[in-house]
Amino acid sequence: MRDFTHRCAKVVRASTHPTRSGAALGLIDDLRRRIVETLGRFPESGTNWHGGRRLLTIRRYAFIYRHNAAKGEVVVLDVFGPGMDWR
Repeated sequence: MRDFTHRCAKVVRASTHPTRSGAALGLIDDLRRRIVETLGRFPESGTNWHGGRRLLTIRRYAFIYRHNAAKGEVVVLDVFGPGMDWR
């Protein structure tokens, strides 16, 4: 989860005004909570994307992830903020 938080922080810093750090941290917490809840219940809820990867959008943030059903795990590979080119 540490790596996920680092990725989100990087994206949020790039898309949030620097004087709003409290709001940015709240956004990271909200994104983390929502992605864990959503993928914990419905790991294949994202759109099937390139080479076994999936795409899920939450609050205009695009999450690229991989679901391994055999291992029962979901790994977030990348996060892209609003307006960032993720294609």
